[in-house]
Amino acid sequence: MRLWNDELTRTPFQRTIVGEILSERTGRPTFITLSGEGVLVCAEGTHCLLPAAPVCPPLDPVGAGDTSSAAANAALAAGATPWEAGAVANLASAVIVEKLNQTGTASTEEILDCYDTAQVEENEG
Repeated sequence: MRLWNDELTRTPFQRTIVGEILSERTGRPTFITLSGEGVLVCAEGTHCLLPAAPVCPPLDPVGAGDTSSAAANAALAAGATPWEAGAVANLASAVIVEKLNQTGTASTEEILDCYDTAQVEENEG
């Protein structure tokens, strides 16, 4: 469900409310992708904005949303928590946006490399 430009989700507060309502009604986690901001995960009666993984321009956002959705669902199917699934989704999307002019894939090795890079930047920051 695309919510980004919807009248109901213009502000961060409104996005959070919509995400929490969807999660409550479905009994499943809700993931709202927020481009370079990351992903809003709503589950289990709470929410968390997981910041986007660091990327280096130039960037090509084509496929980032599809990758985020596929990665989150694969992680959930493998037994990840919603928060872990959101983190995997962010990492996979970061890999994809750095691949220019191609239909990108995010391998396990690339996702783990992105995680390592994010950890280094977090520790240095």
